[in-house]
Amino acid sequence: MDSPNGMTANEIQTASKLSYPTVIKWLEVLYAQGLVDYRQVGRSKLWFPRGVLQGMDEIDIERLLKLRRLGKELTGPQKVEQKE
Repeated sequence: MDSPNGMTANEIQTASKLSYPTVIKWLEVLYAQGLVDYRQVGRSKLWFPRGVLQGMDEIDIERLLKLRRLGKELTGPQKVEQKE
């Protein structure tokens, strides 16, 4: 979870190459142990290492989300090359 904006479970699943149910289960375990936290954004949860959200207010979080969307717009869809 290197993203300062947090990551959705789908993003974690893609980065880790684990199955989605495995990612969800481990996020629940890590949350119960106090190691991660999340911020509900619409229907999605953005997961963070615990403590990242401390000291951030609503404006900071909204600014981060706008930057994240802008970054995705600027870079466009990411293509994954497959090796034969």
